[in-house]
Amino acid sequence: MSLVGNLEDLGLGDILQIVSLSQKSGVLLLANGQREGTIAFIDGQVVYADSSQFKPSMSEIMLRYKLLDQETLDQAVAEQKKGAHRSLSSLLISNYKISFEKIQAIIKAQIERTVYSFFCWQEGTFDFQLDEHDTEGSTRLNSHEFRLEQGLNPQWLVAEGRRLVSEGRLILADMEDPLGTDFSLAEVHCSDHSSSTVSTEATPLFIIDDDGPTRSVLQKAFVRAGFEVEVFALTSVLIEACSARVKLGQRPALLIDLIMPRLDGHGILGGLEVMEIVADKYPDLPMMMMTDHPNAEAERRAKELGGIAVLRKPKKIEIREKRGVEALKNLLLEVDRYVAPTGHTGGRPRYEAEGQDLGKDLIDEFDATMQRHDPPFEGSPGLYLLKGMLQELANPLLSGGVILLTLRFASELLNRAVIFNVKGSEIIGIGQFGLDTTTENADKMVRKLRLSVDADSLFAQVLHQKTAAKGVLGSCDSDRKLLSCLGDVEPAEIFIGPLVSEGKVVAIIYGDNLPALIPVGNVETFEIFLSQAGMAMEKVLLERESSKF
Repeated sequence: MSLVGNLEDLGLGDILQIVSLSQKSGVLLLANGQREGTIAFIDGQVVYADSSQFKPSMSEIMLRYKLLDQETLDQAVAEQKKGAHRSLSSLLISNYKISFEKIQAIIKAQIERTVYSFFCWQEGTFDFQLDEHDTEGSTRLNSHEFRLEQGLNPQWLVAEGRRLVSEGRLILADMEDPLGTDFSLAEVHCSDHSSSTVSTEATPLFIIDDDGPTRSVLQKAFVRAGFEVEVFALTSVLIEACSARVKLGQRPALLIDLIMPRLDGHGILGGLEVMEIVADKYPDLPMMMMTDHPNAEAERRAKELGGIAVLRKPKKIEIREKRGVEALKNLLLEVDRYVAPTGHTGGRPRYEAEGQDLGKDLIDEFDATMQRHDPPFEGSPGLYLLKGMLQELANPLLSGGVILLTLRFASELLNRAVIFNVKGSEIIGIGQFGLDTTTENADKMVRKLRLSVDADSLFAQVLHQKTAAKGVLGSCDSDRKLLSCLGDVEPAEIFIGPLVSEGKVVAIIYGDNLPALIPVGNVETFEIFLSQAGMAMEKVLLERESSKF
């Protein structure tokens, strides 16, 4: 198992729960500026932790808890130095009648305090190094002074650590508290949360989105708006976090991305699966769906599962543009309607009241995160999507999801697209993306769009040959009408791909890269998807026709 990355993208809570669920043994190395930390695991349980900020020795801790006086301790340390590899703790147990239970209680308290301190590291790096029991690293760990015999459950550490951070408090490792009492807490605010006005009474907002840059931008935007925010990439980790909060008597609100992997990896409409699980386990938690590709059937299903709203989130290609920033502001306002931060009295959100340039800040955040998440990759673009898309076609969560999937896949490769139903030589618009700047109601415009394909159009070539093609719009009537509807700007290159079922073209998709005057580029993976989507698309179109009668 390889787990390396940035804490900005995958928080400590997520990391601990991933290691716990995988039941792996190894060492998690953390770094935050000049600070370093270590957490060791045996079979997914935390058995050791230390931090460069505080490294008390066993002798210091024995004095702190007044289990030995200085003279006796000096004697024990001198005796321990004479033994080759004997730890001080084992010597104290065997020769000085300090109980094993007390030693373990001290170690447990020290590990908990250390781990909790890491929850305020909102930036930095992590590296989980796999380590099996019979390796040299594990042998060294077994003899360590601060190793627990019975490890701590990371799930419990995550729940408690998140609670302490949300309350703005830290465990102080050098605080002298009596043995056997609960940990003393200090009102210490995390510097990374200084811009947030979170209250312990605020409704926590949990955001799940599998896309790292989008997740990072949403987190920053909602924190600035005054929300207590946690972000998640994995469904399993989100559900565990919900369980922990519910046990503490809290009711987090959930903002769930529609298009993300399912738990078993077979399909990409995982947002609906998240809602199904939450509705079953925690029906009182408010849920909101967000998507960059609205879909009537997905919206209906989300509401059936108890969703209180289906909201639009900006597409990645929009973030650097004014429309993307406006879409993000609208998302903030819509969530604010349903889950207002504590102390919020309506009106302008906090980020506007402070006069901050939200657009510039979020574009900078997006660009920085993209550099971390998108290393150079050689191969066909969209390849990472293809498997999930094809699995979704085979086992759909939505009977009509093929239109949504087709447009979603196209949006990874093209700036604009329109999907048409084919009726002989006529094509009829049924869906689109990227045309919102062309007309006030792009969806309505597309549904009214009917074209009688001329023989010299590229559309006619695709319909006849049943294969995808690239080219330019011609001068025939059907091409000129389409160009007029799409904004009267000539694209540098267009893509037209067929969805074929039982030897006939049942639907066709048009795409280009306007407003950028650039060619279409590599669409091989999209063509593979279209070749498999025809059968599913025909079923959708037949269902639509039958519903009219």
